[in-house]
Formats: sequence, C-alpha cells, structure tokens
Amino acid sequence: MQQSQRQWFQNWYKNSSDYIFLFHETENTCVWQNRECSFFSDILAILAEPPASGTYPFQGALHTVTVQSCTLDQTAYRFVQIGAVSMEQLQYQDIDWMHQAENQVAEVREQVFGITNAVAALYEGLDDCKEEHPSMLLEAQWQHLNRIRNSCCRILQPSILLLEQCKYYQKRETQAETIFLDLQMSNFVQACRSILGVTVKVTLEAGDHLCVQVHPQRLEYALLCLMLHIFAEHPEITNMQWEVIGKGEQVLLRCSATAMGDDDTQSLYHRTRETLYSTRLSAPTKQILRLFCETYQVMMLYADTDQGHIFTLQFQRHHPGKSFSLKSPARRIQNEMFSPFQIFLSNIADYRFY
Repeated sequence: MQQSQRQWFQNWYKNSSDYIFLFHETENTCVWQNRECSFFSDILAILAEPPASGTYPFQGALHTVTVQSCTLDQTAYRFVQIGAVSMEQLQYQDIDWMHQAENQVAEVREQVFGITNAVAALYEGLDDCKEEHPSMLLEAQWQHLNRIRNSCCRILQPSILLLEQCKYYQKRETQAETIFLDLQMSNFVQACRSILGVTVKVTLEAGDHLCVQVHPQRLEYALLCLMLHIFAEHPEITNMQWEVIGKGEQVLLRCSATAMGDDDTQSLYHRTRETLYSTRLSAPTKQILRLFCETYQVMMLYADTDQGHIFTLQFQRHHPGKSFSLKSPARRIQNEMFSPFQIFLSNIADYRFY
C-alpha cells in the first residue's frame, strides 16, 4: 500500500538530527514533531509573529530556523526545521572567508592545469617520434608522465573536498531529485572499475527500480569519500562489493570490503595521507559523509565480520507514483582533464592517462 504524503514526510524526517515540526497552517497547532524540544515554547513565540527563517539564540547556542509552507494530502501546513549552528558552519557561511578559500582553490587548479598542459605537450612529442625510439624507452617515459598526472590528481583532491563541503553549508546544488539507485550505482561501479582496474575488484548486485530522493552528484561524491575512508582505515582491502537492497520502506546501499588472499604486498599500493599533527577535527571525507547523511536523512551503519567490513547507507524509499518515468543511461567518465573518480581514487590506484 502506497504511503500518504504525510506518512512519507514523517518517515523521511523522523531520524533527522534537527528538530522538525509540522504545524497546521490555519489552526497554528503542532500536529507532529520528530522529537522533544526543550525550547519548544520559544519556537511558538517566534511563530506567533509573521514566520521568517533566520538565526536565533536558544539556551545559549545559535540555531538556524527554517520556516516553509507545504501541502500534504491536500492540507496546508507550515514545516519548521531547527538545527544548531556550529562554528564550522558559521565559517563556511562567511562570504569573505568563502571567497578567499575559492580564490586559493582557483590558484591551485591553475597551477595544476599548467603542469598537465606541459605533460600533454611532452606526450605529443614522444608520440610523434615513437618510431625512432625503442618501445621500452617510450613506455618508461609514458609511465613518468602518468605519475605526474596522478600526482596532480592528489594535489587537487583537498580543494575538491573543500568545495564539496561548501555546497552543503551554502545549500548549493543540494536539492534532492528522484533517482533509481540501482541504475545510479551501475554507473558508479562502472566508473570505479575504469580507474581501479585490477588493483581492487569492484562488483554490484542491485534490485530493480528502487527509488530514493537525493542529489545524484552529492551521492557520487559521498560514496567516493566513503571509499577513501575505507582504504585509509583498511589498506589491505582488495575486493569491494556493492549491493542495493529493497527492505520494506527502506532502501539499503551496502558496501562489503574484504581482503582476498594472503598476499600483503597489495596493501602497500594504497597510499594514505601523511599528517603532521593529530587534531580533534574530523577528516574532510568524514565531514562530507556526515553532511550527506544529515541533508538527505540517510542513516549510516557499520559492522565488522570475519569476512571483512560492512558499511550500510539506509535511505527512505520513495514511491513516485504510476506516471513516473526516469531514465539513467550508462555514463562514461567525463571527457575532461580530470574526472572526480580520477581525483578521488588516485590514492588507491594509478590511472593510466597515456
């Protein structure tokens, strides 16, 4: 039986870390909230005035209050979302700080592209005179050029992670869309295979036509961050199996990471980031995963087994209706200087550009 719009709304927001309220538009009464709120009376005082989103102090801490009108099952409601504002969030929302960070990212990208343009010119020169040199010598030169391009990917990675966090804090390119998760993962796994080759075996088992609501690119980047996290914590991994499973009103995206065989030399191939100091701050990949889960109401579960490590993302299933039609064709790696897969997975395997 298909859920009503209000049932879907409540299931979507019930596990949110924010305070969620649903007020009847005309009667101005609270008809549902996801959890108890100690400053609920302060919220009622704000809503007594013309409702406006903004930042308010509650119990000694700043909170963002978002008020929107919505219609569920042909009934008008006011949807109120309240979340604590962290110092990190205030920093990312500061326009001057953001412009400075984006200028620094642009400078890094300009320098990297200058290097890669020079590498491309060297390759063209080698390719033009390949008949004049032994194949072994040419192969050695091409390997050096590939190492330079892969190093450029690793140089770009921190800036890409920074810009990804900015999108969440500034709410840019985060609007959820209805997608078939099984088709989306088919594209994702195909792109991973193109980069990882034989270094890591990546497979997929997926049920048909399982719909969720999420921004496709935010999902793609979050899954790449998950892969970086897995290989940073478990460099021995050589096999990664993805599964898309429908379970009632939930859709599970499960990643089983295992090490195949007893050969430990493979683990030396995965490079981890060197750090000078230990800090209390989470790694950017963990922060992006947290922001992704909070934004799209996704629950992330982790388990250790005798066979390996299992990471599960639990989505709320979406029922788009009978008239819904969505195509998600197979997609190749973008025809550009660097793809997100090349940049993110450069820590795991060296992609052969030439």
